Amino acid sequence: MANTAQKDTIKWNEVISLTCLNVAILISWIAYQEYQPHLLHKFGLEHLSGILVYAKAIIVVLVPIIAGFIADKLIAKKNNHFFVYMIGVSATSMIFMIVATIIGLGPESSFSLFLPVMIILWLITMNIFISPAASYIEMFAPINKLPVVMGVIVLVINIVNSLEPIVVALINFFGDTLTFVVGAILISTTGFIFKKVMTKEVLKKEENHHLSTTNNYSIIIISALLLGLCKAFLSEFLPQTNTLLTISGGNFAFIMLSVSALIAFLLCFVIDINHYKPFIILSAFLLSIGAISLIYFQGYASVFIFGSVVIAFGYSILQVLGLPLTILYSQKRHLTFNVGLFIGVSEIGDGLFEILL
Repeated sequence: MANTAQKDTIKWNEVISLTCLNVAILISWIAYQEYQPHLLHKFGLEHLSGILVYAKAIIVVLVPIIAGFIADKLIAKKNNHFFVYMIGVSATSMIFMIVATIIGLGPESSFSLFLPVMIILWLITMNIFISPAASYIEMFAPINKLPVVMGVIVLVINIVNSLEPIVVALINFFGDTLTFVVGAILISTTGFIFKKVMTKEVLKKEENHHLSTTNNYSIIIISALLLGLCKAFLSEFLPQTNTLLTISGGNFAFIMLSVSALIAFLLCFVIDINHYKPFIILSAFLLSIGAISLIYFQGYASVFIFGSVVIAFGYSILQVLGLPLTILYSQKRHLTFNVGLFIGVSEIGDGLFEILL
């Protein structure tokens, strides 16, 4: 009886450790977005900015999928759950330090020629350990409580994201070299702590008994595409607009993302993953209505706000349901690959919008 009760509870220590890792990743991305243009200008590499946009769009889609595939193979053959994950964490931290060294040496150094390569490698390594880490979430709670886990993670990450001006101020205070050193420390520390916490769970070999005996890729891909398109409209499309005279597109996008995270936290307590179809249909409907409003009626402020709000609501549903649905409809031996597929497909919208806009 006690063992059953334990399996029905959420393992908050593991949830907190994964949340901390995601916060470290978020701060690293903020640092990348803040310093990439400055570094390219400082080192006379502005002509590579377009190539890096395309490279990022490809890397964030493909690398999580490939990393998930390799991780599943290693788990099946050697029962090694952490090899791919630790390579990603270690390599990312190392590249952070190399970039910090190149920045410290300055544009005059012969090592400055390696900066574009290091940026590409950093993008790759940052995406190597994401799918293995996210796949472990199935050990944190029974499948019907995974939406609650996602709601908490989404809320905390958005709170940190809301502090981006403070994060950027700290980044500028530290300077480019020290910022990359701090990034290495953040990723390595949170990465190793998560691994230490997770080792106990993996050794127990606790599996979510609701895992499917077959892979339902239609559900995984559709939910990921919808999630990615909602995110792209909110994070890429809205900042480029100037429909509202009293607030910039960027600030309005931030408000919508914050509203979406708050709604997601509220919805996580009421959404039943076993009756997901109405929620997926609703989110697709909201995305369609919102996209039409934003694209064809952008000049009308009230319609523009309406379209943004309905997309934010649809995004909330998908943030809570997307990853748990992927876990629910994945075979155990393909779980990390399927999580990587979900993460990769969800980045397609962002990549397309970033290229086109």
